[in-house]
Amino acid sequence: MNRASAETLLRILLGDTGKSIWSDADLRAILDRSNNRMYRRVILAHPSVAVDKVGYTYSADTEEIDLSSDIGGTARKTFISVEKVFWKPANTDLYQQLPVVQLDELEELDAGTNATYDIAAIINNIYPEQYYCVFRAGFDKLMVRPIPNKNLTLRVYGTLDLGETAMTDGNVDLMGGFFPHLHEAVVHDAGYLATFKDQTVRGEFKQQRDEVLGLMAERSLTERMSN
Repeated sequence: MNRASAETLLRILLGDTGKSIWSDADLRAILDRSNNRMYRRVILAHPSVAVDKVGYTYSADTEEIDLSSDIGGTARKTFISVEKVFWKPANTDLYQQLPVVQLDELEELDAGTNATYDIAAIINNIYPEQYYCVFRAGFDKLMVRPIPNKNLTLRVYGTLDLGETAMTDGNVDLMGGFFPHLHEAVVHDAGYLATFKDQTVRGEFKQQRDEVLGLMAERSLTERMSN
């Protein structure tokens, strides 16, 4: 469902097809908010259903790279999670998987320290004599250890956050084009936000939204597991 279709459906559900209550600008702002809210709600509960692939060059002698800097587009996007990382050795087209360790896991191994400690001392005991990656959600930083002395070509598979993006065109799909079977939940959530003065109507929108999210998210996961 694109933004234009969502606007039309939302006006029908709100009983405002004549635009006497909500302006186009107001409804689009509400839809933008609901679009971001519903996308995050789904992927935080099931991050594996929205995994995307992004390529990077990890430059030699680099401490860390900012994963958001090379994704492209005008809106900054961040990784909510990193599922897998692969690197391509020289003179081959075959990628090899790198172990990925969450920084939170390292902190559990080294209780009482803070994020500024030398992680290599701990990690080297886990993955000796091979590259490994360290990632922490929220910072969008990826570290390769040992620090490479040559450029590495990486493929990072993870779940991208939409960020606080606005749908600038009526043809833009909801939820970044992911989860088309859940797009109706965005419309119901927009109705929920728009009717804050009427708790009865608001409750009905909330019920419809949660039913779509619950039933359809479960179906999506089942379908992906069976494919």
